[in-house]
Amino acid sequence: MKEKRVLMASIGLNVLLLVTVFILSISSNTFRGIFTADGQTASSQSGKGFVSDGDIKGKDSSSGKRQKYASITEGGIDWSKVESESFDEYRSNLQVLGLPKHIVDDILFMDISRQYTEMARGMDGSKEYEFWKNQNNFGGGMTPEKKKAVMDMYKQRNKLFEDLTGVSIDDYSEAIYGGYRTHQKKMNSFLSDDKLKIIMEMEREFNEKQQEIYVRADGMFTTFDQQDLEKIEEERRQKIKLMMTPDEWEQYQMRTSQTANNLRNLQGLDLSKEEFASLFKIQQPHDEKYNNNRFGRQQNLTPVQVQEQQKAQVELEQKMKETLGPERYEEYKMSQDYQYRPLYGIVKRLDLPKSVAIDAYKTVKQFENDLNTLQVNKNLDSTAKKVEYEKMKKSFQSKLNTMLTERGAESYLLQGGRNLMYRPF
Repeated sequence: MKEKRVLMASIGLNVLLLVTVFILSISSNTFRGIFTADGQTASSQSGKGFVSDGDIKGKDSSSGKRQKYASITEGGIDWSKVESESFDEYRSNLQVLGLPKHIVDDILFMDISRQYTEMARGMDGSKEYEFWKNQNNFGGGMTPEKKKAVMDMYKQRNKLFEDLTGVSIDDYSEAIYGGYRTHQKKMNSFLSDDKLKIIMEMEREFNEKQQEIYVRADGMFTTFDQQDLEKIEEERRQKIKLMMTPDEWEQYQMRTSQTANNLRNLQGLDLSKEEFASLFKIQQPHDEKYNNNRFGRQQNLTPVQVQEQQKAQVELEQKMKETLGPERYEEYKMSQDYQYRPLYGIVKRLDLPKSVAIDAYKTVKQFENDLNTLQVNKNLDSTAKKVEYEKMKKSFQSKLNTMLTERGAESYLLQGGRNLMYRPF
């Protein structure tokens, strides 16, 4: 009981602070217009049920009522006149206090979120963390059924908030925290605001469908799970594509596709906008035709299909070379090499010129070729090869020390170059 009194005192003080802020904001106009230009209070809307019967076992969810806190009078506000088991009535009582809409929305959001969070915690059922068991990160060891129930419960929370405030949870989060929608608007500036809003909603729906499969799989993906993910992904692509002009779709793909991500992740290539667009237009059709295993499902190709893909890859590389030119094409090939990636990372980390990574890469490739030559040298026996190998290693490491510094050379040899230093002869 004492804890409840302390809680209500805290809430009362917080509301008093909010009222004070409101009075101050009348002159400063600081808090007006977060959700609406005129700052009007929400029109009366029907607050739907809290959760349906039986959704959360072990919790009193059958009444669909708001959790009512103990009455308290604090700072001149009789909280017993504000409190209510009905969210509709509770919202109206907050408005009677003279609070602006965005403050009422804030209070409702925190109040709703608190109750749903408490209910979500109660769904786990276990009283202690079972550290001796393998816990899937998603859901903290919950069964797939409970994970889905939690997801459904938060959907109910979002709908309840929107029914009460007239503001979607996404709009509210963007106004308070910013970030996601602002980023999306900047990233997709070629789309109108209305079209972007529709597409973002479609993306969210398809992500939820995919998330349900991840929950269902519970860390163990079968071929059927992977096929279902691919079907959802293809449906997503086709529906969003229909919303756009051909030029918009190409621009959208340049920002969101796996092909675009792969090009952006090429180490040290530093593509210009024009180079990126040119390579994308070459690579994307190839990927759509041949790379259909985004979700990890192995392709069972016939010998004819393998030969066709190999031929297509040669043609693709030729187009890349013609587009980039010989020098940039060599850099492009380097950026895909597992030997170059750690070298570039080390050079970048040590703030050395990019040319150092290229020179070091050439040194590594030369050393690798020399080792392969030594390996097949029939004029030397095993003992002689070992002696020669030790000399070659010493010279190689000395060159790396000079180019990368001893610190950089040591890092590389512990990463990508480890296999070069322990060759069996």
